[in-house]
Amino acid sequence: MNFASAMLLTQIEQLEKTIKDISPEQRHIIEEMKQGITEQGKYFPVDALTVKSMREHGYDVTEEDSGEIERIADKIVINEDELWGAVEIYANERIKQITDDSEEESED
Repeated sequence: MNFASAMLLTQIEQLEKTIKDISPEQRHIIEEMKQGITEQGKYFPVDALTVKSMREHGYDVTEEDSGEIERIADKIVINEDELWGAVEIYANERIKQITDDSEEESED
């Protein structure tokens, strides 16, 4: 779970402790909020976003590009498809994609 979602859940739990005699309607709202935060807070572990995984997905990166990779990894995403969708958006102008020509040159 991402940090912001974890903090929101903690704050809701603190608020919940201050409410005496929670009505069924309040309980339902609180549970819906917790569930929504939990669902929205899920993300693909971006520590998997490495130079190696970027190269495997067709980006011509080196260790020197780690700042750009970190910038992409800072984006919160929900699943692997969204992770690589975000990579495509944020890397588009900053990181060169590997083409068939450059792959052939690197194999020689």
